Amino acid sequence: MSCSSGREGASQVQIWVDGRCNSKTRIGGWAALLQMSDNTRLEICGGEFATTINRMKMKAALRALELVEESSSILIRSDLQYLTLGMSEWIVRWQQEARLTSADKQVANADLWRALLNAAARHSVSWYWDPSFTYDPVAMRLFQLARSAQRSAEASGRTGA
Repeated sequence: MSCSSGREGASQVQIWVDGRCNSKTRIGGWAALLQMSDNTRLEICGGEFATTINRMKMKAALRALELVEESSSILIRSDLQYLTLGMSEWIVRWQQEARLTSADKQVANADLWRALLNAAARHSVSWYWDPSFTYDPVAMRLFQLARSAQRSAEASGRTGA
């Protein structure tokens, strides 16, 4: 896949995102890897309570976007179509319908969709669904980071911290 920036001279950033969640405890972890135009890499991760896997992958994308300070051309890779199609196609309809679904209910995760829109607004962002991402070495690293963040959240919940 080729990626064109749409902005002359904008720096280019690639972001990979992942997340995980225990469906019983609803404790999750998220992770992202940012590769800047100078090839420097930054790994970030975090954990949360009362969450879902979709929210964790969305949170990874959000936190990564928030770290890109200058206006950039950004490619975000995820194995979650909910995120990639949501930001590249569905969001336009949701905005036109004031974020209503066909059942006249608010779109799930509306808080994160709004935050992602705001974080992406100053960039040219392409959202890429990568179904083979699971087998990529970057994906394996992100899985480890997300799992570590999830375990830290589980441990802090048990200790009351």
